[in-house]
Amino acid sequence: MINKKDIIEYYDKSKVSYKDVWHLDSCLALHYGFWGKGVHNLKQALYKENKILAKTINIKSTDFVLDAGCGVGGSSIYLSKKFNCHVCGITLSKKQVADASQAAKQHGVADLVNFSVADFHNTSFENNSFDVVWFVESFCHSDNPNKLLMEMHRILKPNGRIIIADAFLSKKNYNEKNKLILKKWLNSWAVNSVPNISTVNQALLDNGFEKIKIFDYSKKISRSSFLLYFYANLALAYGQLRRLIGKSYGNNITIKNTIGAKFQYLALRKKLWQYNVVSATIPTTKIDY
Repeated sequence: MINKKDIIEYYDKSKVSYKDVWHLDSCLALHYGFWGKGVHNLKQALYKENKILAKTINIKSTDFVLDAGCGVGGSSIYLSKKFNCHVCGITLSKKQVADASQAAKQHGVADLVNFSVADFHNTSFENNSFDVVWFVESFCHSDNPNKLLMEMHRILKPNGRIIIADAFLSKKNYNEKNKLILKKWLNSWAVNSVPNISTVNQALLDNGFEKIKIFDYSKKISRSSFLLYFYANLALAYGQLRRLIGKSYGNNITIKNTIGAKFQYLALRKKLWQYNVVSATIPTTKIDY
């Protein structure tokens, strides 16, 4: 069973892999990115996802945004630079907080963003603190979506908005072979499992959210999914060659990360999961849950 310690270790030790193939130093992105018209390379796709999500949830300069599971701060920095809004980023990793804080200084937005270590299931924020909660490929690390959404409802203001961009199961039942494919992907990326999108929709309703909209962006991320698969096969082949001559390659986490990169594409190709963008709002008259 994957726990908080495993999640922290995954991100801290797999950072080198993202630097090698995912432009982490320049883009600060740990997400898939959206491909489409006008997008010609991975860097553009990574920025495009932030742009589309910000438009979807209508980010404004007056918003106070919680970047829940902020990674190394890419989305937080993008939002503060683009919209001049204040952003608070939280993550389980102290190293990510340090990296994100340094990046904010380098981008000249240290006065608009701040980062701290926190578990998004149980934060210390006051009730009605935020206008927007932003989840980009971090919601998947929750083993209790209902508890998580209850906490987000608590800290969002009346008329507050939430956006979630992540992987969700496309079916409710899978055969053993497909379960194994999903496990090899998700567990390798420090995720126990991801919920079906209908489960998340119901959890939003149960926790007082309304105006729920669900978009399928699977085609928009499919090229990035294939790129991960391509790089993973190269890395696995190279690692095998090094082992043949008695040399090591990577650490246990980067090797697992590479295996996950391979199986996420195999699972997507079999339509075992889909990439959804979910938006919802808090009613004007907020009822405590």
